[in-house]
Amino acid sequence: MERHIRHSKTDARPSSVWTINGFSEDLPLRVFVSPTLPGMVKLPPYHLSIILDEESEIAQALIRAFDYMHSSEKDFGFECITTKLLALLNQWSDSVDLTKLLEVTPFGSSFRVSGQSITELQIWMSPNFQLERRYLSVPRLECLLGSLELPPLIDLDQLEFVSRLHDSISLIKLPDGQHAIFKGVVRVVARMYHELRELLNMPPHPNIIARPMFLVMRKVRGMEHPAVCGFILQFHAGGSLLHALTNIPYRHELQLATKIKWIRQIISAFLHIHGPANGYYSDLRPDNIVLNSDNDIILVDFEQGGSPKRWLPPETQPLHCDVNSELPQWSLSAVNPAYMPNSIHYSNPPFGYWKRFANASNRQREEMECYAIAKVIWCIFEEQTNQLSSWDLTDEEGRLRRNDGLQLKHTVFPYFSKTPPTLRHWIWACTKHSWEWGNERCRCTSIPEICGVSGARYHGGGMDAHPGPCIRNMHLALEGWIADQ
Repeated sequence: MERHIRHSKTDARPSSVWTINGFSEDLPLRVFVSPTLPGMVKLPPYHLSIILDEESEIAQALIRAFDYMHSSEKDFGFECITTKLLALLNQWSDSVDLTKLLEVTPFGSSFRVSGQSITELQIWMSPNFQLERRYLSVPRLECLLGSLELPPLIDLDQLEFVSRLHDSISLIKLPDGQHAIFKGVVRVVARMYHELRELLNMPPHPNIIARPMFLVMRKVRGMEHPAVCGFILQFHAGGSLLHALTNIPYRHELQLATKIKWIRQIISAFLHIHGPANGYYSDLRPDNIVLNSDNDIILVDFEQGGSPKRWLPPETQPLHCDVNSELPQWSLSAVNPAYMPNSIHYSNPPFGYWKRFANASNRQREEMECYAIAKVIWCIFEEQTNQLSSWDLTDEEGRLRRNDGLQLKHTVFPYFSKTPPTLRHWIWACTKHSWEWGNERCRCTSIPEICGVSGARYHGGGMDAHPGPCIRNMHLALEGWIADQ
């Protein structure tokens, strides 16, 4: 199961030059760290991480600690682990000139921890030279993007790090004191440049992140011109939809009108993407949706790189696995960003790097997008996150209860309790080929039959009038349901 970022509440000791900002449970396990030099202005966002071996004692202890979301065992375990990691970092940095080292350390570099036992750990830095060699200079990027107007330039050293939000995303302060989002990259450079192009091509829409405010440059050894290592986006203080759905007090205050508004805004954004923007959006999930100060939806993350298995229709999943085992010709392709030769940086593909979406027709893309939209609609109405799939649970695990008293089997798709019946049927229609439904088949025939899977009543003016999932049909079905209320 893919795991997600959760931020720690543990800060570094006052004498420490390191802070733990949070961690990603995606494998390999990454702990986000940042240097804070006492008595100095805060440093820029270097996006450094500690990578832990999944089988090591400290990684297993960290995973166990976060399995107990609100228990004293979690707090004690997490405190012990972070204290040990900070001690290792402090010991390492005591032997180097950290200020000078960070000036030449490649962006997105990592620390590796050796030793199986927590008491025998040692730490060492692994510079990310492979990433740095794939950066593009501003003149080269201008050449590739043709007539697109690039944003103004800003140097990485002019950014002040505030907090780490993701492995490649930080909240920063600009020189004028304004808070903004810095998006860099720690692994696949090509996807960052592809997202930049998509955002520069995107006509404005109130529910889609605005075009980048700045391109971020950094001087790289061996390059005549500074490299483009990221870009600056507008900061929306409402947090992510994922956070809203996991925040129990906020969740209990969610009104039907708010849920309908959010779903309308998501569909409106997709209609824009497939209309004026002439594109697609393959990464829909609650952590890629943020809320602005008016509690409105904003879609972010346009890398077009795909999502975890539980957000993907079954037909996409065989081609979204390990490229070596599933698609050898793709792994050898010069445009596969994970296997590009060092001499190739960004190939400017017209439809992105995810082969299944790039090769699909517009209708096929919409059907795949509707799968994810339907699951997000389920998340919003059911006030759940889809962070756990039903196929990951045994019967015994499904009977376990969360801290809020709900059994796990009642928190995963496709369990329904709050979704209006008509929309349950639409969700079923968009996801009926998912393995999560098991061997069930819809037994809808005609009015007033009931779907044996979703429990939704079949409406003659709804699904039969607009057969097949696509964005426009989803919009018509939603507006038709709203009009009936």
